[in-house]
This record gives sequence, structure tokens and C-alpha cells, in this order.
Amino acid sequence: MVALALVHACCASILQFEVQPNSKRCISQDVEKHTLMVLNYESSLNPGVHVSIKDPEMMEFHRANDIQSGKHGFSSHQVGLYEYCFENTRMSSEEIARIKFDLKTGVDAKDYSEVIKVKHLKPMDLELLQMIDHLDAINKDFEYVQAREEAMRNTNESSNFRAQWFSVASIVWLICMGVWQTWHLMNFFRSKKIF
Repeated sequence: MVALALVHACCASILQFEVQPNSKRCISQDVEKHTLMVLNYESSLNPGVHVSIKDPEMMEFHRANDIQSGKHGFSSHQVGLYEYCFENTRMSSEEIARIKFDLKTGVDAKDYSEVIKVKHLKPMDLELLQMIDHLDAINKDFEYVQAREEAMRNTNESSNFRAQWFSVASIVWLICMGVWQTWHLMNFFRSKKIF
């Protein structure tokens, strides 16, 4: 469990990419409700690029124009894909924007500097607190996966139950139609005095 927390903690990295002139590049991430998110970005152009953040309903809730670098933190208000877009409005083909993009979510986004000041923690105590927070995050992830698994299992069982009853109803219908057709043909042949 501790190894998972350490792997989870070490995997934060900076993403670098280029945005061609007069174009836009977006990155999206699936996020749970009430997740703390901190976005750090830096552009090679000055003035820089337009930055926008959209929620899962594609409603823009943050926009910064001509920013060379910035930091924006927020807590997600609903589950879904959050989209981060960087737009280079320059027209010259030589003005390619090189973006450094660092997104931290959950425990990785938490700032422990205030906690150190208030609680007067030593470095070892701080590391222990961070590990506890990471373990809590992993535990919440497991609970979320279990809830999703249970919901999928319930949907699967419900669909299976409906399919079984549809099959039984189809068989009963086919038997009834066969009996009716046999009865109808027998009456037809009797009326024609063939049978």
C-alpha cells in the first residue's frame, strides 16, 4: 500500500508541447467531484497565449488572454472531463508557442507550506502526513472503483433478467402462434374436406 502511495506521488510530471500559429491545442482529464486541481503553465511567447478551462458541460469558467505564465487552482464541481485549451493567435508562421503544462490533482495539488507553519511539523512528520493523505486518496479511488463495479454489476444483472424474460416470452409466443396456425390449418382443411 505504501509502495502505491510512493508511485502515485512520484508520477507528477510536466507536459511540453507546441501550438502552431493561429491554432488551438486542448488537453482533457477525467476528474472526480470535489477534487483540488492546480494548473501551472508557461509559454515561450511574450505576450503569450490565450488559456481557457472548460468543465464537463463545456462551459468556460476560466480564461486568461495573452498570458506568458500563470497558475490557476480550483476544485472540480462535478464529475467528468475538464478541458484545458491553449490558443496561439499569432499569424506569423515563425511564432510557435512552446507550452510547459503542469497539472496537479488531488493530494499532489495540496500546498503543505501552511500546514508546516500552523502545526510546526518537522520534515519527517510532513512526509508522514503526505503519505497518509496519499493513502486516503488511494482508498477513495478503491471505493470509487468498487461503487462503479457494483453499479455495472447491477446494470448487467438487470439486463440479463430482462433478456431471460424476453426469451421466455418469445418462446411462449412462438408456441402459441404454432398452436394457433395448426388449429387454423386443421379447420381450413376440414372445411375443404381434405383432412
